[in-house]
Amino acid sequence: MIEIGGMNVYLFDISLFIYLFAFALYLIFVTTRGEKVGRAAFSLLSVGFVIHFVGMIVRWRESHLLGYGYIPLSNMYESLVFFSWCIVLFYIIMDKKYNQRIMGVIASPLASLFLALPSLVGLKKEIKPLIPALQSNWLAIHVITCFLGYGAFAIAFGISIAYLLQSKREGEGRAKKREAK
Repeated sequence: MIEIGGMNVYLFDISLFIYLFAFALYLIFVTTRGEKVGRAAFSLLSVGFVIHFVGMIVRWRESHLLGYGYIPLSNMYESLVFFSWCIVLFYIIMDKKYNQRIMGVIASPLASLFLALPSLVGLKKEIKPLIPALQSNWLAIHVITCFLGYGAFAIAFGISIAYLLQSKREGEGRAKKREAK
């Protein structure tokens, strides 16, 4: 049995590994353009997204069981976990709306990076009581809206980088064709 405060971290770790595996599938999808691989990558990323969400709910529940009872967005660890989830959320929305599965090759490593970052830099993962300055309903409203914006920006950033790389590659291809004539 995992003690209170540990199950959420376990679920986040599972999500991280699923996101990394989805990234590998997205890389295969990008190189082969195999639609089945793209669907598998999207499905896997979606499963990781749900497990990630369940992990956030479990963390919220664990904070209540410890007597603190706050939405898990109050420290750097919880913020990075939520940011990672927001990135995947906006990618899923974009994929459903525009059917641009190729952007998963950008969203999955970004989500993995921000989910792994707390472990890489040694952030504390335990649930602690809120400091008095954060004991307000505005904490949830402020942090949720900010990180939803950050998630949308991260996806827009990834799309912009992909567009620039594609434009550069196409420009080089046109230049080679002109030289060949």
